Amino acid sequence: LFEEARETRDFLETILATSPDMVTTTDKRGFITFVNRAAIEAIGYEEKELLGRHVSEFYDRGRERAREIGDILAGDGKLRYYRMKLISSEGGEIPISISGALLKNRKGEIIGTLGFFRDITPLVAAEEELSASERRYRDLFQNSSEFIYTADMNGRYTSLNRAGEEGLGYTEEEIRGRDSLFLSGSGIERAKAEIRKLLKGGKGEPFEIVANTRKGQIIGDMSISLIWEKDRAVGFMGILRDITEKRRAEEELRKKNEELENFVYSVSHDLKAPVVSIQGFSSILLTSSYLDKLDEAGKRYLSRIQSNATRMQMIIADLLEFSRIGMTVNNFEDVSPRQIITDVLNVFGPRLKGLKVDIQRELPAVRGNRNRIYQVFENLIGNSIAYMGDTESPMIKIGCEPRGEFHEFYVRDNGIGIDLKYHQKIFQIFQRLKDAGVEGTGIGLAIVKRIVESHGGSVRVESEKGKGATFYFTLPKAQEGHAPSWPEGTDATKRVPPPSWPKIWIKNRESSHHRRQPGSCGTCQAGA
Repeated sequence: LFEEARETRDFLETILATSPDMVTTTDKRGFITFVNRAAIEAIGYEEKELLGRHVSEFYDRGRERAREIGDILAGDGKLRYYRMKLISSEGGEIPISISGALLKNRKGEIIGTLGFFRDITPLVAAEEELSASERRYRDLFQNSSEFIYTADMNGRYTSLNRAGEEGLGYTEEEIRGRDSLFLSGSGIERAKAEIRKLLKGGKGEPFEIVANTRKGQIIGDMSISLIWEKDRAVGFMGILRDITEKRRAEEELRKKNEELENFVYSVSHDLKAPVVSIQGFSSILLTSSYLDKLDEAGKRYLSRIQSNATRMQMIIADLLEFSRIGMTVNNFEDVSPRQIITDVLNVFGPRLKGLKVDIQRELPAVRGNRNRIYQVFENLIGNSIAYMGDTESPMIKIGCEPRGEFHEFYVRDNGIGIDLKYHQKIFQIFQRLKDAGVEGTGIGLAIVKRIVESHGGSVRVESEKGKGATFYFTLPKAQEGHAPSWPEGTDATKRVPPPSWPKIWIKNRESSHHRRQPGSCGTCQAGA
């Protein structure tokens, strides 16, 4: 029995000595009788400096803390995860969690205490960081100018920030536990659809809703994100931005623009006849016997009148066309950009002399108004020709890349280029590169922008002065299963350029050889 008791004691001492937690025992008065290696290393004292000293000397709040622990042990004889701080030899504080019990002899008499001390410094740091994070979240939540609410997965509201209370007219207490208070009908269905998409791993997207407030309805831009706990969605957060005034302003702007377009159309239309008369009569005077009755100054003035009248005719025609884009109904269909480019190049034929035109062999069909898309390519290709300057080996390259639901086309040239400061201005009406020495009305690129935007796309330019320009624009993809439309009586494979065209060469992108084929849109080498 003695041997067994000795083995048991040695076994327990080994466990206590090698435990990663600090272990101490005290007598019934609180004086230390045992400390393990972990306690010695953590506190920074030698074993002999600890044995025989009262445990309260190493507690924050000293004897007061010791009495508090003693009262707990006096209850059921156990101490569980009690938090406090130990004072190290250097005076530093170590946050710990204590679990302990009273030690009793065979008679049940208290002979001391056993304590296990665990260093919880990392845990305390994590808790403090979590607390700080929660405070930051709460500050952001409450101080945001947008309406923010949270709800459980059944749609019952759990919180609402101050901006939401003020904007919607409900307090957080009023909405908590309720559903469908300020969302209703299509708004609820749209929110449910968004949550289903998020649960499947989809990407959230803002959507527009009509929200009910105590004072009436508002138009809101809604975003939803899920709230997760342990890999499980337990709720969602909604962020609602009031865009009522924005939509009202947009509608007001739309009406103003419509009025302006009607005004421009009316004025341009009314000016057309007088200008045609001026141009016509000045032409008659310049080509009739009346010309002999004028001196040189008179002839010069008359010639200037005719020239300016002709230019004014061009401006009026472009203004009328610009205003019609916003007034006419868009009849969209699937169309072939390749066929449109062929038609444009046929018209530009004589102006392409000595110029290389490289067109991507595979150009996808798009959804749009054929005549308007023709105008886009006509203006951009015409611009490239006009602003080519004295470039050696002039070239225009036309291609396309997919961009989501759109195709992004480009028209690239190696002409005089455009300074960065003009990249936005050139898409505004009457804005031109005046130092380029090119005649024009300054409306062409504004027409391009308006047409592309009426198709839901966008247009931009990349260029540096002296390094050519690339115009990019997007158009919607053709509907699946729909063949592109062709003008009646045409066949893209049999189109022949007019006699004024030079020879045309087709470059096969899959091989290096060339073959001659009139009227095709591969790489057109004019003047070959």
